[in-house]
Amino acid sequence: MFDKISSERQKIFLAAFGILIFYSASFHIYAPENPFAVEKNIFDSVDLIFPNTNHLFTPTHDSEGIFGTFSSVAEFLLGFLTGKILLKYISAREKIYKLMIGGGFF
Repeated sequence: MFDKISSERQKIFLAAFGILIFYSASFHIYAPENPFAVEKNIFDSVDLIFPNTNHLFTPTHDSEGIFGTFSSVAEFLLGFLTGKILLKYISAREKIYKLMIGGGFF
């Protein structure tokens, strides 16, 4: 039922997975005691350096800062792979089955 995954798709999946691991690990490395605290996290530290305080949503915080683009890129890559499954010329049953397996995994 599952055809052999091409090396291009494997590379895209591994890139997305690696980006998500980097993204999550950086929160824990930056503030191991409370990685997702609102008052001190890697989001704010990166945004204070680049693009600096003149471009933040509030003077100390930006809810959609530059660091958040890492997870957005990974989500885009995973969505791209999902679209590749939907565009394949396989039966609707196989598409649903593959998407359910992938969704259950994540």
